[in-house]
Amino acid sequence: MRKQLTVILILLNLVVLAVFYLFEKVDKDDQSDTNRKVFGEEAIDIDYIRISGKSLGADRVLKEVENTWVLTSPIEWPANYFAVSRILHQITFLEKETSFSVDEIEAAGRDLASYGLEEPQLKLEFGKGIARTSIEIGSSTEVGNRVYILSPDREEIIVIERGLFESLLVNLGNLRSQSVFDIPLFEVQTLSLLKSYPTPLRVRISRTDENWNFEIPFQARADRAEVETVINGLNSLSVQDFVPNPEPDLNVYGLASPQMRLTLEAEDKRHTILVGDKFESPEGDFLYYAKGSENDTVFMIPVLLFDQRLNNAQEELRERRFVEFEPNALSTIEITQSDRTVSLQKLETGAWQVLRREDDGTIMASSADTKILAQLVGTLITLKAQNFVSDAPSKADLENYGFTDPQRVIELKGGSPLKLIIGDLV
Repeated sequence: MRKQLTVILILLNLVVLAVFYLFEKVDKDDQSDTNRKVFGEEAIDIDYIRISGKSLGADRVLKEVENTWVLTSPIEWPANYFAVSRILHQITFLEKETSFSVDEIEAAGRDLASYGLEEPQLKLEFGKGIARTSIEIGSSTEVGNRVYILSPDREEIIVIERGLFESLLVNLGNLRSQSVFDIPLFEVQTLSLLKSYPTPLRVRISRTDENWNFEIPFQARADRAEVETVINGLNSLSVQDFVPNPEPDLNVYGLASPQMRLTLEAEDKRHTILVGDKFESPEGDFLYYAKGSENDTVFMIPVLLFDQRLNNAQEELRERRFVEFEPNALSTIEITQSDRTVSLQKLETGAWQVLRREDDGTIMASSADTKILAQLVGTLITLKAQNFVSDAPSKADLENYGFTDPQRVIELKGGSPLKLIIGDLV
């Protein structure tokens, strides 16, 4: 019995020693990884990045504003999320392959120029708030896909992989977002348009549950599919190009008095662009000059979406189906012409009958033709307006259009009652 207890105690001790060994090994590995990191706490929650270099021209400055990264130089524009994320990842997890002190290289008769650090290719400055950390990136190493950098305190030369260098050298076009709007469809609450040319017009369309409704210039239902197609089109609208060093006089681009002001609004954000003159590019493409309301950056966008739908938004985005009812709830259809009325009634069996009043006042009933009845109901359901003549007709208009003595009056009963008045032929 004592021998068994002794064996168990020995095994338990071995297990405890193994656990201690594993924890100590993991801790050493963690410390080793930490020691290889180039940056420490200064690389956490960065909200400012400046990239400078001879080959870049003007410095590229990125700032985080309300959880969104913005390029503030050389142009003011939303930054490419993926490009910024790559830079942040490279800074946070940057590791040294090897390092040696500046004193060591000077003792060996070398200097910073030997490593491309006297006139570095790039300089990176980053930080949070007012705190700043900077490094300089020199030439590539003779062996391997690596580069030299000068530490923030300028006392150490560090060898790193080229990943950071390549992320900083990204083309300016890839560093800025190509999107003009960035409010996804499910967040948009309002689409607004203010047009000054060729005819002044103001349009405002708002979301109500799953539907869209015109608020201005009239109150009417909007075509949900058309409105959402426009919003998705605006969100996929890409900048064709930016105007370098735009003229202070925005009249040059038709933006001092823009022909259109377009806004998407969500619950907590709003984005507006101004649309100026239309022009033909050297490649033969027709474009518009445009700018955001928040900055002075002038850019160019294609005309397709604007020419097709937005220039006539009050017509193109309006719901053209104006007869809405639930077919299964129908119980009666009455069709009146002058003083004659034909009534279609649904029986408890589900069949339909036709009731008509004869000249002597008697009411005659007969079975309805199911095929003709189905065609009538189908026509009413799919009926669409060809165009809209007037949203506020006068009494004279109603008479001129034949509504005081209509061709037909159709009344649908059962569910929500509906009356359709048909005037003169056009």
